[in-house]
Amino acid sequence: MESIILKFVGKLITGLKLAASSIFGRLFAGSAMSLATFQYVYPNIRGFLQSKFLALPPKAVELMTYCAVDVLITVIVSAYVAQMGLKLALVSSTVLQNQINGAN
Repeated sequence: MESIILKFVGKLITGLKLAASSIFGRLFAGSAMSLATFQYVYPNIRGFLQSKFLALPPKAVELMTYCAVDVLITVIVSAYVAQMGLKLALVSSTVLQNQINGAN
């Protein structure tokens, strides 16, 4: 009976270690992806769209700012950049997995 309990506790601890390493790995990968996306990619896209937005006539810019169109565009572009970053991460992890499987 004692050996069964020891095996169960050992397997439980092993499972917790695997779960914790997976969670921390995903957290670090997600934070790295977010840092790269929103520090390097997002400012370039935002600057491009801002230059196009400010090229409009002043009255149009004033009206669109009053209606919070600039905020709407920022939210949409931010979501789009995050989605593309996630797709890029999934593609790169798939390629990496295929390379690992091909090496075996």
